[in-house]
Amino acid sequence: VYPRAGMNLETPAGMSLSATRTESLKGFVAEIFARLGVPAEAARLTAAALVAADVEGMSSHGVALVPIYVERMLAGSVSPETEPTVMHDAGSAIVLDACHILGPLSSDWTLPMVSERAREHGLACVTVRNGSHFGNAAFWARQIADGGLIGIVMCNSHPSKPPPGGVERLTGANSLAIALPSSGAHP
Repeated sequence: VYPRAGMNLETPAGMSLSATRTESLKGFVAEIFARLGVPAEAARLTAAALVAADVEGMSSHGVALVPIYVERMLAGSVSPETEPTVMHDAGSAIVLDACHILGPLSSDWTLPMVSERAREHGLACVTVRNGSHFGNAAFWARQIADGGLIGIVMCNSHPSKPPPGGVERLTGANSLAIALPSSGAHP
């Protein structure tokens, strides 16, 4: 998921982004979150998820979101805490309350849990409520696939768009990403 040291990455716009610049950007973004009270490791993880979106050409889910995340944290709608709460655990079905932590943190928290349960039960689902924006859904699905499992990551959101021909906001983005393991370099 992350670029190897010294590797040059081409963005869709044709701009070369070196691994050194990528690491520098991650450090800068992590420092912003750390100054807002997010513990250092959690700040680094959030920064890595956002920078990865930019590297992959998904700038709408990259560091451009930092001002929005910061604004929400300053307003109190996103918490600097780092752990969700398990509300229900039925083996292969788990419900987490993210307690309004940064979305990448709740997503990172769910990955080992859902992967372990899927290996144990053959299928697993973790539902997260009271979450916040978690970045690029493909980032998380790909990590599940890198672990040899089929990763399906989806979310709903507040109504932000009207249906075709409409004017009233009735549907959200409702993202969906599916990644399958492969024998090649990438899922």
